[in-house]
Amino acid sequence: ILFAGYDGKGRLPEIRFCFGFGQIGEFITAPQVIPFPGGPAWLSGLLVWRDRTVPIVNLALASTGKALPIDTEDFLVVRATAAGIFAAVTVFGRPDTVELPFQCEESSEPLAHSGWFHGVYRRKHQLIVLPDLAAILAAR
Repeated sequence: ILFAGYDGKGRLPEIRFCFGFGQIGEFITAPQVIPFPGGPAWLSGLLVWRDRTVPIVNLALASTGKALPIDTEDFLVVRATAAGIFAAVTVFGRPDTVELPFQCEESSEPLAHSGWFHGVYRRKHQLIVLPDLAAILAAR
C-alpha cells in the first residue's frame, strides 16, 4: 500500500511511504493520542489499539530529519516485526495499491536516517520509501 505522509502542516508531496498488505494491522481514525515527553525524536506519542499501547512513528523525521508535529486524525497501524510488535504512522488521503518497483528506479538519494528504510525508489518527481519500523523502534 502506497500512501502520502503528513509533515505536521500538510502532506509531504515529494515523499510517499509503502507498506506491504501483510504488515497492515488496521486503519484507524481519531484515536486518543497520548503524549510521551522525553522520548526519542521519532516518537510522536502513543495510542491505544486493541488493548495495546502502540508507538506513533514520525516518518517525516525519519525521511527528512525534521521532527514535525502530527496534524491528522488518520493513522495506519503496522506490524513492525514478525514477532507481532506494532507501530502506528500518520497517513493522508486514500492509499494506492501498487507493486514495487512499478516503473521506479532505485534511488541513491540520501535520507536523514537511511538505515530506517528497506529501500528507496524514485518515480518521476516523488521519492517512494519502504520504512523499516523495526529498525526505527530499535533506535533509542
